[in-house]
Amino acid sequence: MAVSTSLAEASPTSRLEKQQPKDNISLANQVIDLISEYGLNKSKPTLARESFLSYITKQINTGATLRLVLPAFPFKSPSNKKVLGTLPDLGEELALVRLQGLCENVRQMYKGGAEVVIVSAGLVYNDLLGVSDEDVWVYRKALMQLAKDKKLTNIHFSNLSNFFPRESSEAEHLVAKISGEHESAYLDSVSSLRKWFLGRYTPPGFDVESVIKNDEDTRKTFEKYLTDLKEDLGVADVGEEGEHDLDCKDLNGESRKHTENDIATNGDNGTQSLDGNSSNGVHVNGENVQTVEQSTISIDKHSNDGNGTNGEDETDQNGSDDIHPVEETEKHLDNGTTTALENGLHFQEENGSRIPQSPHKDIAQAMIIRGAAFAAAIRTNYKDAIRLSVHSSTGTSKLSIQLLDEPENAASTPWHSAISLSLDGAFRTGPAAQLHSTHDLIYRYGRPYYFREKSELFNWDIDVEFEPLYPSGLLIHPSAETSPISAMHLPMQKVRSLSITMSPIILRGFTDTLEESVYVGKGHESGKILPWTFGIIQKVKDAGVNTKMGNNVTSNEAMPMHFDGMFKFEERKDEVTGEVKKVQAPPGYQFFTALATAPEGTGYTLFASSRLFWEFLPKPFTVEHFESIRWNMDNNGFWDAKMKDLPLVVRHPVTKLPCMRWHEPWDETKTIYSTCVVTLDGQEKEKEIIKTIDKLLYDWRVCFRFEWRKGDWLVSDNTSLLHTRTAYTSGCERELWRIHFD
Repeated sequence: MAVSTSLAEASPTSRLEKQQPKDNISLANQVIDLISEYGLNKSKPTLARESFLSYITKQINTGATLRLVLPAFPFKSPSNKKVLGTLPDLGEELALVRLQGLCENVRQMYKGGAEVVIVSAGLVYNDLLGVSDEDVWVYRKALMQLAKDKKLTNIHFSNLSNFFPRESSEAEHLVAKISGEHESAYLDSVSSLRKWFLGRYTPPGFDVESVIKNDEDTRKTFEKYLTDLKEDLGVADVGEEGEHDLDCKDLNGESRKHTENDIATNGDNGTQSLDGNSSNGVHVNGENVQTVEQSTISIDKHSNDGNGTNGEDETDQNGSDDIHPVEETEKHLDNGTTTALENGLHFQEENGSRIPQSPHKDIAQAMIIRGAAFAAAIRTNYKDAIRLSVHSSTGTSKLSIQLLDEPENAASTPWHSAISLSLDGAFRTGPAAQLHSTHDLIYRYGRPYYFREKSELFNWDIDVEFEPLYPSGLLIHPSAETSPISAMHLPMQKVRSLSITMSPIILRGFTDTLEESVYVGKGHESGKILPWTFGIIQKVKDAGVNTKMGNNVTSNEAMPMHFDGMFKFEERKDEVTGEVKKVQAPPGYQFFTALATAPEGTGYTLFASSRLFWEFLPKPFTVEHFESIRWNMDNNGFWDAKMKDLPLVVRHPVTKLPCMRWHEPWDETKTIYSTCVVTLDGQEKEKEIIKTIDKLLYDWRVCFRFEWRKGDWLVSDNTSLLHTRTAYTSGCERELWRIHFD
């Protein structure tokens, strides 16, 4: 569960308090608390608070955007046992959307918002692992295209060329080639760039074994590298015939070559190459363990443009940056080239074959040395930023975060694992090779994209595709190659079953969805339709009534988070006492169709998942505590009602899992219609609990924001989800129809 570090555990310095307004210092602490909720070690105090508090407060004072720098997304693991290929898949998609959600969560508390700069060290490490420069290029381009397609406007990318000096025409020409859109020009220039980078930033006399021994963060990173190398390369566990598990092929067993078209969303899959295009100098205790290719370009050794680079993670040493010129480094480097996997490895001749001896340690040490150079580059070019890391750390100089929604201390990354979608709606990570027996491999954009738990619920008589949504939901649409499909052919019982754990279910791209007879007929197929006094269809449209007694449902206002049937009661007889009581009788499911939509960016419907609410509920609160809470609601206006002794948590009738029952407090500052006052029975921390509930229900890790398209159908479980609506332009044509069924 997510935990916010209390301000009492790590309060700002008295000096900072004197310099900055207290409100801004408090807000800065809240931002650090929020980022820490995405952390690997959520239950521990944020030791890096003092490192970043001054920067965040300064940005808040000026209203500037907060910059979060994350070395990540280098390239896919070379092991086809772990990943699906060399191009981004659902894992990268979920990670990028989650990072965008972090920025949106910051914006909800601080209007200046935040941005994440992803710096990939792909070219810093790839030749050590036998990953070609071409694979790094295509992976990065596809990643950028994915962010563009998903409209992740707060995610930015950079590459090693951004660390490159631009004070000569020759250097400008090289940067233009590396930064351009042509792969061939990029590949021609990478070796020169890598040589310059290592010469510019590698600390002279860097004693890697001493640093690993004495620096805890470096030791943690080194241990993670060793684990990944054993899985990725497998060269320590040589098979009977001395073969290494280094050839990453697609799941049909065929090696495939990239083209520039692979960066598009309709591109094909590719594989890791073991070309070993280039080699670079690193040192272990003064011994040269890797060579570097000759460079043909003269570079100004002191200049740097300060824009940053692209990378995974690095050894982040404390202290000043000891940056030295390329000429000094070259004194310690041999010229010439070797194959990528021979660099830094010791070999033994055996039966005519060269067998690597204990290579993982050598490669990991080489990665630590290069990581030290990368860390120096990050510190030099991103002096004012919040440093994030995907690796476990002490937390004193950087914040270790999770890229995927996982249990605390789990540190899976999408480039070291495959993603699976379970029937309970959760995303999980694991080695690709272990998922085939229980999951179906799903292709998207012509390449393997994720695994989905096997189930008859996904076997339809019509040709459709199922696309999982973040943080919850499932989009179902006709396959691109198929002819138009009428909604009359939709298997609504399967849709209903899927909605229990994967709501909301969006049915898009089918014909006849605006035909009332088809819509009502499919409602009857879904379950027992529950009529209201006005009939079975609620037509949700702005009625233009702007008085206190108007119905906010038929207005253009934003609405509070709630569940349908809040005010619907029925008489039930107690089987023991025989007493007849009026009890809430909310419907089990909602079924919508969109006849017309609001202007783009408005009129969203928001769905908050109870499953995810419990996953991210901060301590000290627990499910058990919330199940004991009873609450009261006092409404006026159209929904004039006083309701008492309501359960905050109910158990789902099918899954038996705990589900939130809530109506967000709604006062005169938010509406001209009905207001709602909420109180809790017997809770000393009533205000804190209410604030926690309302904040978490809108958290981007919990709440799915849905933008309608004309003709969409949507089925939602009214017990496992709460929902609401954002405001839209008055008088626009937005119109939704809604049916309730059990």
